[in-house]
Amino acid sequence: MPRRSLILSVIAMLVVALPSAAGAASQPSGRVAPASVPGGKPLMVVVGDSMSALASTPREAGGFVYTDDPNQHPQAWWSILRHDTGYRAQVFAEGGSGWNKPGRGCSLTTFADRVQQPNVRAQLAAAKVVIVLGGVNDADVCTSNRTLEEAMDLTVSTIREVAPTARLVVGSPYPTAPVDATRQIGVIDILKRVAALHGVTYVDLPLTRQQTRDGVHPNRAGAHLLAERVRVAVGLHKTAAAIKKEAAELKAAKKKAAADKAAAKKKAAAAKKAAAKKAAAKKAAAKKKAAAAKKKRSAAAGR
Repeated sequence: MPRRSLILSVIAMLVVALPSAAGAASQPSGRVAPASVPGGKPLMVVVGDSMSALASTPREAGGFVYTDDPNQHPQAWWSILRHDTGYRAQVFAEGGSGWNKPGRGCSLTTFADRVQQPNVRAQLAAAKVVIVLGGVNDADVCTSNRTLEEAMDLTVSTIREVAPTARLVVGSPYPTAPVDATRQIGVIDILKRVAALHGVTYVDLPLTRQQTRDGVHPNRAGAHLLAERVRVAVGLHKTAAAIKKEAAELKAAKKKAAADKAAAKKKAAAAKKAAAKKAAAKKAAAKKKAAAAKKKRSAAAGR
């Protein structure tokens, strides 16, 4: 083969073997590259229902919207947790879903189905912490070829397979009132059993009426409770900035409480003074009226 032809053949083979810049940057449909953890904040992956959903419209969150902004309410529990601990979060949550219950009227995915999706698996593979919270919707029924225990087992075993070194915590936030919490006992008992079987941490997450927006979904107080209980269960430490912020908020709260107490005391004193003044005026008016009546009687007797 002539030298020129040989060189052209080699160049052609190299061009075929090397991917284009566009091809290297693109991903196959339905897949995403694992998140880049080194050099950035560690990754936390959350799988859940509407108690965890971050959405642009109420419909997407099953009627409730949570934010990832500390300055906006209602802030999601996982947002509080990630800001307190210096993590970043990827959230895969659907309103109305559960371990074995598809979201949004049985039309979306279960937890067990969701963790099988390529994009979710990619994030799980990069995660340092994985948190799966849900179960309140599993008391409702959709058609399924799995039992609840099988769905829980599949979810946990899939996460363990994809993210064997990640710290994994599971739990089922449940309302204590006005919804009858007894129907959640079966769900929670199964989850505890599956967690123990796989050696993962179960965290108990009861919510009182005062810690919810509607008897089920956490309000600000409920979100803080979930974040703190999960943080302790996972074994995460608050950042220095979070501790400093917490101290500043506590100081501000104490200052406000003292100011409110002083204002209330001042208001009570003013009310007491006004009441005394009113009573004195009433007494003076009564005295004046009595004197006038006496004078009238005296004048009548002198006629």
